[in-house]
Amino acid sequence: MAAQAPIVVQERLSLPSIGVGQEFINFKSITMESDKYICVREAGAQNQVVIVDMASPMTPARRQITADSAIMCPDKKVIALKATTPGVAGDALQCFNLDTKTKLKAYQMPESVEFWKWTSPTQLGLVTTTSVYHWDITQCWRWLRASAVVAADPTPSMLVVEQQRLAAAVLATAAGSLQRQQQQQQQQQQQQQQPQQQQQQWATAVDAPPVKVFDRTPNLAGAQIISYRVSADGKWCVLIGITPGLPERPALARGVMQLYSVEQAKSQPLEAHAAAFSSVKFTGRDLPSNVISFAQKTLKDGQVLSKLHVIELGNAPGGAVKRNAELFFPAEFADDFPVSLQISERFGLVYVVTKLGLLFVYDLETATAVYRNRISPDPIFLASASDTTGGIFAVNRRGQVLLATVNEATMVPFVSQQLNNLDLALAMARRGNLPGAEGLVAQQFERQFSVGQYKEAAEVAAESPQGILRTKEVVERLKSVPPTPGQKPPILVYLGVLLQRGKLNALESAELARLVLAQNKRELLTNWWNEGKLEASEELGDLVSAAGDKDMALKIFQLSGASGKVIVSLAEKGDMGALMAYTGQSGTSLNYMQLLQQLMMNNPNGAVSLAKMVAKQTPPPVGCETNTIADLFLQRNMVREATAFLLDALADPVTVAGSQHTSLVLYGTVHVR
Repeated sequence: MAAQAPIVVQERLSLPSIGVGQEFINFKSITMESDKYICVREAGAQNQVVIVDMASPMTPARRQITADSAIMCPDKKVIALKATTPGVAGDALQCFNLDTKTKLKAYQMPESVEFWKWTSPTQLGLVTTTSVYHWDITQCWRWLRASAVVAADPTPSMLVVEQQRLAAAVLATAAGSLQRQQQQQQQQQQQQQQPQQQQQQWATAVDAPPVKVFDRTPNLAGAQIISYRVSADGKWCVLIGITPGLPERPALARGVMQLYSVEQAKSQPLEAHAAAFSSVKFTGRDLPSNVISFAQKTLKDGQVLSKLHVIELGNAPGGAVKRNAELFFPAEFADDFPVSLQISERFGLVYVVTKLGLLFVYDLETATAVYRNRISPDPIFLASASDTTGGIFAVNRRGQVLLATVNEATMVPFVSQQLNNLDLALAMARRGNLPGAEGLVAQQFERQFSVGQYKEAAEVAAESPQGILRTKEVVERLKSVPPTPGQKPPILVYLGVLLQRGKLNALESAELARLVLAQNKRELLTNWWNEGKLEASEELGDLVSAAGDKDMALKIFQLSGASGKVIVSLAEKGDMGALMAYTGQSGTSLNYMQLLQQLMMNNPNGAVSLAKMVAKQTPPPVGCETNTIADLFLQRNMVREATAFLLDALADPVTVAGSQHTSLVLYGTVHVR
């Protein structure tokens, strides 16, 4: 039965096995900002930070660092550190590049930071008791020489010294010294003129403070903040906290949420334990929409309500899409609650993880329940999306790092057979390029094609999972449909959908080229080629060459391995050096006479160019003497080309000299008249 499950769970790592003590396996000591790194802060006689690269988890890096919190950047080896200094208000914040051993940015925050998180690879979200700030580690950098700042591994002593220096810098900035500002501007202008290699050795200054984004709503007062997220376009923010349960149900922690619109500068307080943003293209919509998904388990009028909500944000035409579904908790999980919600845009799934180890899986677009199972007998306190696999990582109190992923072979059959939801199975197969829906997709295509729904049939074929309908037969059927006034031909609909989704195969690329070149829109084809949308083939190269773009055709021939066409193209260009280099690299033998005859049929000017180059070789290739080449032209009644060739040959005293020169003059006089 487990083999047929649509979700596979495996232990990716055991933290105790790499030396992490049980006392450090908790929410305050471990952070996981993405599927790339886990960061463990070990406090004790020797304060250190353990950095686990999930690409090689059994060889963690340990660094002697004293800090209250450490979080790794989602996509690069950059660490952010937070520490307090006795006698100094607030927290000292620093970012280091561990590869280059340079400090990227630092700031003395006047308030204590209760929670922080990377909201993007270049921005940190900082949550204080009253407000939320954003700190861009790349914005407003002021460059100083490396010798003027600390640029080494972060150490305990460095943190103290740097914190004191930062406090002084903040006071100096507050004083507003005009002279200091002028000196900084002059220094900045001078350093901008330094060579690039010198700039790479510099580090950033500390004068770019975090920017306040919004104040916390009253419902979050006193809450333990457990999550903060920002939408991909930066227009929406969501802050999540938990508080003790109500007196009538103290074991069920309350989830409190604040949704904030950056554009409208407005907040909405809600009840939820976990939330995430995503981009969803709803059926019937031309463009993807910003969506927030959140999971809640609330007590209302003595009843426990557990729901997943999927809500479209912004002013959508026709009103925002709103979906919701029940999160069904078994009786033994009555006081369990969500601790994390992650989105897989690859598969279009919502993963909801609970404290007691339940995993709920829902379809994102429809909020349809797909699967539920307990993935851990131990409490889970941390989870992160796995963009690489389209699944999630979860860390439990035992120190297991669990990876839950889609079972690609069984997901679609499970949805179609166990859930008896054929529409959802088809949608998931198309969206995630999953197997198991071949028969369903083919039936849908035939049904729509037979009733004249050609546009819909073309879309089904273009989006077919595993490309099962992207065949020559289907292309020919779509081409055969008579055009309907006011509508795109089905073949154009088919190719248009594919262009939006990714790259066309060789058959489709050639078909698109025919359609576009027939309308004299070669520039469109060039743009798609430059964007990597077309697959190289000899057929595509022939079409482009016939349209007059010899350079692009040459590139296509080279990529498709059409060596014969490459040789012809180089010969047509008259680039003898490139021709010789190509034949040498590819091991292709060069038959000049055969090549000349081929060019004489299709490209007379190219034949003349090649003939001139061959004639200039000393000695000429065997069988390629000047009069022999001239005969080839004259045998085909190519008098003008023969004349051009002979005049060039006669004009070169090095190539043609003495008696041979006289013979050619006589030859030309007799034969070229």
